[in-house]
Amino acid sequence: MKIGIDKYFKYSLKFKKRFTNATASFDKKEFLIIKFNIDNRYSSFSEVCLTPGAAPEDIIKTFKSFLINTPEQMHDAVNYLKKIEIDDSLRYGLEQPLFFYLLKEKKDFLKQFPDTRNIKANAIIDLDDINRAIKRIEEKVKEGYCVIKIKVGRKDFEEDLSLLKKVDSLYGDSIILRLDVNGKWNYKLALDRLPSLEKFNIEYIEDPTSNLEDNLKLAKKIKVPIALDQTLPCFNETLDILQNYDIKHIVVKPSIRFGIFNTIDLINYARRQDKQIVISSAFETTLGKSVLTFIASFTTPESVHGLDVYDMLETSFYDPFPINKGKIEIDFSALDKNYEEVFRSIETNWNNHID
Repeated sequence: MKIGIDKYFKYSLKFKKRFTNATASFDKKEFLIIKFNIDNRYSSFSEVCLTPGAAPEDIIKTFKSFLINTPEQMHDAVNYLKKIEIDDSLRYGLEQPLFFYLLKEKKDFLKQFPDTRNIKANAIIDLDDINRAIKRIEEKVKEGYCVIKIKVGRKDFEEDLSLLKKVDSLYGDSIILRLDVNGKWNYKLALDRLPSLEKFNIEYIEDPTSNLEDNLKLAKKIKVPIALDQTLPCFNETLDILQNYDIKHIVVKPSIRFGIFNTIDLINYARRQDKQIVISSAFETTLGKSVLTFIASFTTPESVHGLDVYDMLETSFYDPFPINKGKIEIDFSALDKNYEEVFRSIETNWNNHID
């Protein structure tokens, strides 16, 4: 298998309104969109999330240095990309053409899946004014969402409590809450505040603190389950956490942590431990969303994922997997054709980029 790079461009994906959590606020994401040639038979695209100051030419140079050494056999190529020492966001970009090749050439791989499947998604509520947050929750519940992820970590904790009490008075246990502090609290604050959240119907709380060891200690002391996301360590240490610590939920953003194939390995490992990997979006284009949807299909049918961010974003490319009533239907028999539609829409919109 030989994978080459044909062309690339920078792409800006804008938010409909500024998105805010406890530690950051932003109104757009920037990507490098790359077109690959696979064995002179297929064209494929991938995206890489650009960090501030990242130079596209440097990324392309790095990609070429790894692609030239990609093994011929599919199994060997997958293992090679899983193990190379590279930032995970770049790993994700390198793996996408290999993933598409897998869909085209190794269709037996898809026999493990049913013909169609619904991937469940939670709604996401950013750190907004409480009245606007309530309004958005009401809209999402009417649309059919049963799991709502709420960003918390306001300067005044009483405002977070006020929002949760209002949600509880409206819906009680008819909806499930996921809270995300984004590491805003320190250990002492988290230890003080988390017990007051036990009365709400909360599945888990993500990253109460920005320190991994503190979050692991909290998981032993607090009744509300703790989930890890931004405080996740490297891949092997995450495996150790799944095996040896009181953490039932790991939230993974494959486009910036672990990549495609390591995340699939993590899902399979977690299932053997009776634990759950939640696939979460880092605000990718619909190209990236398509890959995340496929990764999510490796989890158990009852798993609910953080993929409902696309009503917050301006339209990017063709979306083969729209969310309807908190679910994404995926037809595995048409998966390669779905991606080809995305690729065609990228070609059509090729001029919509940043010079």
